[in-house]
Amino acid sequence: MTIREPEEPQVVFAQPELPLRGVEALSAIQSVELWLARSDDRDDDLNVVTAQLYLADSDSRLSRARRWLLVRDINERCMHEWGVLVHGGTESVWLLDEAAQALVDGLWLASLLCSHSACERHLAGILSLDEESLHRSWRSWGLGKLLEEAQQRDIVPPDLREPLNLMNEARKASAHFKPPLYDGSLIRRAMARDPERVLESAEGLAEADAFAAYETARSLIHRAGLA
Repeated sequence: MTIREPEEPQVVFAQPELPLRGVEALSAIQSVELWLARSDDRDDDLNVVTAQLYLADSDSRLSRARRWLLVRDINERCMHEWGVLVHGGTESVWLLDEAAQALVDGLWLASLLCSHSACERHLAGILSLDEESLHRSWRSWGLGKLLEEAQQRDIVPPDLREPLNLMNEARKASAHFKPPLYDGSLIRRAMARDPERVLESAEGLAEADAFAAYETARSLIHRAGLA
């Protein structure tokens, strides 16, 4: 049996707080904040960093829990009783898991890139089953070219083609160099959406892109295959 080491700042909670009449006990958060205020604030000290992360985790727990529920809803809607053939290999599963975790943690670009890569691997895996009929350069194709070939072979469900193209464009605008005000850039889209609150608008668009990409990737992997 493996005994897990507690992840909360033990240096704070190791000393018991005795109950005193008329004195309100500190909450766990207050105890950590007080300890940090009295510490040397050394960022290279494991106890200090653990305490800082403990507070950060508490601040974001509710929003992360809400996003986990959204991710679970996507997973349930995209799942089939018969399971799935993961044509892109184990890496596709890892990529989807990483995309989900990044969504929960609010890492929109990381999630988008993982979802995009999972789709690339899945389509490439399907096409590889008939590799002799492909152009010899096919292994270097990106999602756009893979999708084009897959559509010609009727591999991709029609309702997923537009979402896949949108995912590809969103990823392209972020992962490849484009001028700052390129039409498809996040900032340009945010300015068009709400010129008075560009940063907040950009955050919202990035989140929407990431969730849409994840749902598209989940749907593709559970639905696209050779007839």
